[in-house]
Amino acid sequence: MTCLLWFRDDLRLHDNQALSRAAAAASLSDAPLVAVVLDGPPIPAPARWAARPPGGGR
Repeated sequence: MTCLLWFRDDLRLHDNQALSRAAAAASLSDAPLVAVVLDGPPIPAPARWAARPPGGGR
């Protein structure tokens, strides 16, 4: 199985807990670690109180 790490906002390597944990998991399972960085315009997050269609999923 391959371990995947998606860098979103923080590309620091020296103190990145997610990177440390992914590397440890990959090492324990003898799996490759693939790091992904998406370089492009930011994807807007949905609004917390987004409008819902009438009667939709309440």
